[in-house]
Amino acid sequence: SVKISALYSQMNPADPADAVAHLAPKLRPILRRAKELGAFINFDMESYAHKNATLELFHTLFTEPEFRDWPHAGIVIQAYLRDAE
Repeated sequence: SVKISALYSQMNPADPADAVAHLAPKLRPILRRAKELGAFINFDMESYAHKNATLELFHTLFTEPEFRDWPHAGIVIQAYLRDAE
């Protein structure tokens, strides 16, 4: 499980595009290595404030040709959030 806020502590909930711009380059090498090893990667949303950045980051990375067919990735969303359903 990857806590994306650990890779970019200045995430602004009002600017998910900024988070994606900073995080995607940091995550690509991690994803490449996980893919080589056959590991499963979860992006941990951590809090509702990070929801949009997490979803946008996941969508950005996993629609890229390198990762789009890789089935071993997911998002951890807290069950108590209304959007978890």
